[in-house]
Amino acid sequence: MLVNKRQLSEIVGVSERSLTEWQKEGLPVASYADNRGQANEYESAAVIRWMVQRELERLNKEKPRDRLDRLKADAIELDLKERTGELAPAALFERAWADHILAARTEFLTLPEQLAIELSATAGVEIDPDAIASHINKALEKLANYGAEDDADDNGGYAGTDG
Repeated sequence: MLVNKRQLSEIVGVSERSLTEWQKEGLPVASYADNRGQANEYESAAVIRWMVQRELERLNKEKPRDRLDRLKADAIELDLKERTGELAPAALFERAWADHILAARTEFLTLPEQLAIELSATAGVEIDPDAIASHINKALEKLANYGAEDDADDNGGYAGTDG
């Protein structure tokens, strides 16, 4: 909807003087007055979109001091969460996870003999434990290399860095 400056002022809730200043900053004008005494016209929807975009850009501009304050607050929050038990160091889980993986690997490596004996007894046919072991070893190798391509592309093993 095309409106004049007075109407636009009422729509967006700012003075006509502010609108004049905003024109210098890029406020969209649908049509400029050709003669003295005529008024510029504004597309109210375009002006509102411009105002929203302007405000978003203003909010996204972080000053160095604000960034430092934000980072300090983040560090305090992480420290507090770690002290209250809401957050635990990754090393704690990595050790436990590695222990579980080692135990599972050991269990898998003992399976071929046991499975060969049980399957031979059940099927009445001699089962070669090496045939079972080869499948288990392939699976373990696949698991051992899981994510290796991602790790090769990352930043020297440091999580969360952008290189």
